[in-house]
Amino acid sequence: MTGRQELIDTLMADFFPPEYFSDKADRSGITVAGIRITSREAIAKYTRIKLERRLPAVQTFKTCEDFRHLDVECCDSCHSFAIYEMEAVPLPEGGYAWVCCALDRAIRPEWHAERDKRFAKTAAGKLVKRMFGERD
Repeated sequence: MTGRQELIDTLMADFFPPEYFSDKADRSGITVAGIRITSREAIAKYTRIKLERRLPAVQTFKTCEDFRHLDVECCDSCHSFAIYEMEAVPLPEGGYAWVCCALDRAIRPEWHAERDKRFAKTAAGKLVKRMFGERD
């Protein structure tokens, strides 16, 4: 298990390594509420605030490493952009985990099956089925 603050600090350090703040780093910036921000410190602060809002106010989180016993291969895409792609998911036994989509599906198969069943009934779900040649 990982403490909430430790998780946030680790994610921020991975996403904003020291070289990000060097004078040679890209200054393309981000746009927030129509305002262009190029200050690397302001971007990092904004990202930290957004991350803190996404994580429930609990003391500890399980992470993908805590679920190695499930023998599920983690999602490279989720782990490459951890701040944006990983999710804080409620665990069936209580508590929360910060995991990739592959482990989320392994941890909560019933929840995902129900969600997939509801999605299949939507216009977008029917379109996906047609794209893959499946019939209702």
